[in-house]
Amino acid sequence: MSHEYSWEDVVFTTSEGTSIVLHPTLPTVVYPQIHRPRHEWDGLALLEVNDIIEVWEEEEEDEKASKGINAEMARVSGGIFGLFMSGVTMLPDLQAGIFPDPEPRRFSRNAVRHQRPMYFIEPSYDDEDWIDFLEQTAKSMSHWKKLLGMVRVGRRFRKRLKHHLSLVPIPPKELSDQYATAYALTCAWWDCKEWLVGEKLAHRRDQRFASRILGAAQDLSTRTEGPSTLLVPLFAPWVTSIYRLIQTTDAEEISSTPNGTDRQEEE
Repeated sequence: MSHEYSWEDVVFTTSEGTSIVLHPTLPTVVYPQIHRPRHEWDGLALLEVNDIIEVWEEEEEDEKASKGINAEMARVSGGIFGLFMSGVTMLPDLQAGIFPDPEPRRFSRNAVRHQRPMYFIEPSYDDEDWIDFLEQTAKSMSHWKKLLGMVRVGRRFRKRLKHHLSLVPIPPKELSDQYATAYALTCAWWDCKEWLVGEKLAHRRDQRFASRILGAAQDLSTRTEGPSTLLVPLFAPWVTSIYRLIQTTDAEEISSTPNGTDRQEEE
């Protein structure tokens, strides 16, 4: 699997003049303030289903009751994400293993605080095409070859990690070298996860997401005066595929979701 590594935001401008800022993140990893987006943004697109805020609030309640419980559960659960968590939480220079996922969560609080439109890009569970996608994904992941491969997934993960460690570029000066290790761990996790999903289904998902991101950008342009900016935080290995597809995909109509129910402001 090929990747185009980037520490910086990738920007696409639509025909309406809306800037779509793809902001690469690393799961559960906190970026220092100096590395956060330099663009002023008017709306937020989360590559999540519309109930993710409730999930994040539940994780926050869990953390209040027992700090670090979500990270520990992720580690002991095993699987691909457990391998990622075991690696990233061993990096002493990083704030990692933070739940809910700190960067998108911070942006969602900011959107609520400043009453900015927020779009949920993953289709809802009453969307027939998306239900079919989820069913096909479940079949792909439960194929006997994939199940057999999961027995040795640790070997696959380590192989992919070694590959990415040799290729991830040096981080910008505001980030320690351990961020490069976290980036490589993220890519290794992503490769294994996408292997389970399968190339055709991953492309189908990404094309749908790209279409809905474009629809969100169109909707945002009707809500603002002058050029607008849509911020899209997403896992770093995902950026290349989404960026390529938003250049060639037609927009799907999508509206923002009322976001005044979040209980916490931006950290």
